[in-house]
Amino acid sequence: GERPLEFFLLRGAVEAELLDRLPPELAAGLRIQSVKDGSAAVLKQPGRARVVTDGRGTTTAVALKGSVCFFAGGKEVKLSRGTYSVRDPDHATPSAPARVPGELLYQVKWPDSDTVNTPAVTISGQATPGTRLFIKGKVVLVGATGQFTTRAPLREGINRITVDVEDILGRKGKAISPVLTLDTKRPDYQLDTSPKMWQGDP
Repeated sequence: GERPLEFFLLRGAVEAELLDRLPPELAAGLRIQSVKDGSAAVLKQPGRARVVTDGRGTTTAVALKGSVCFFAGGKEVKLSRGTYSVRDPDHATPSAPARVPGELLYQVKWPDSDTVNTPAVTISGQATPGTRLFIKGKVVLVGATGQFTTRAPLREGINRITVDVEDILGRKGKAISPVLTLDTKRPDYQLDTSPKMWQGDP
């Protein structure tokens, strides 16, 4: 039988639309597949889909128009317009369809201390599954739980960390940390070498 036109996505995001009047080569539909985990979004009827993958096993599909089938781990879910599903390393099959929020939603938790003596800090938070976070050259894709944790490097002295955010619809935002100071020269403890410490009570 006829095979759908196939696109293979190593990492990043792609949006594709199947038009109302299909040329003969698209009669069987259109398929966008993640190279890493094999999950795939399939358009069998006119519609538009967006797929985001991190190349490490987390892939999200969203139906922007019409109906989209999302396959992963031998299971299929059908997405109607405005809904999405996620496959990640902890959930080999697609999550149940969920509606995309009406606005960009994310929350970033910065380190508790503004002065640290280690060259990297932990950044955590939550966002809509499928959201991509761009942090100092690293891309973090939020999985099915909506939680994320990553490490960000610091340079000696004063730092500000910027987190650029892009959700599954392509809506963008930004979070900027408070000032974080890396001081690797500060000793973890001090010794009292005062002569008085050796003197007894008068």
